[in-house]
Amino acid sequence: MILRSALACLAPTLLAGCLAAPEPNDPSLLRNPTVPLSIISRGGAETMNGEWQVRASSPGYSDMYSLTFNTKAAALHTVEFQVESCDSSGNCEALSDGWQAQPVAQNRWKLTSETTDTEMELWVIWIDDGFRTAAVGSPDSDMAFILDRKPSGGADRIMAASEVLDFNGYNMSAFVTR
Repeated sequence: MILRSALACLAPTLLAGCLAAPEPNDPSLLRNPTVPLSIISRGGAETMNGEWQVRASSPGYSDMYSLTFNTKAAALHTVEFQVESCDSSGNCEALSDGWQAQPVAQNRWKLTSETTDTEMELWVIWIDDGFRTAAVGSPDSDMAFILDRKPSGGADRIMAASEVLDFNGYNMSAFVTR
C-alpha cells in the first residue's frame, strides 16, 4: 500500500519529465539530451592555451576556422573565435569574436561575449595524451568542435575525438569536417 501511494505521488512528476524531454532521435538535434555529457580530467587550462584549428564543427559554425585560448592569465582567460566571412563576389576576410572566459571547473569555462551580453559555457570533453587534438562543446548542446594544433594530419586523433563526441550523444553526421 505504501509503495502504491508513493508511486501515485511520483507518477505525475515522472510523466511531466517524460513529456518535457525532446525526442532523443530527432535528427535536428545536435546532441541527444538523454545521454550524459562528460568532460575529461586530463590536462587543464594550460593545455588549451594557444591556437587550435577547427577540424570539424557542429552545424552553423562551418565558417569557424580556429579558436585561440589565452589561459596564461591567472584569473582572466579569453577565447577568440576566428571566422572567415565572404561576400557574394568571393572576397573573404578574417574576423574574430572575443570572449572573456571565466574558469568554472577544470576544463570548463563560462564565456561572456566582449561585444554583447551573450553567455555560454565551453567544456573540454576529450583531449589526447599529447594535447594535440581536443573535442570541445557547450553543455546546452548548441555547438561543438573537433580542434587540432595543426590544420591537417592526425587522422587517428580526429577519429578518436569524433568517437568520443558520438559516445557523448552528438550527431556526428551533422558535423562539417575540414
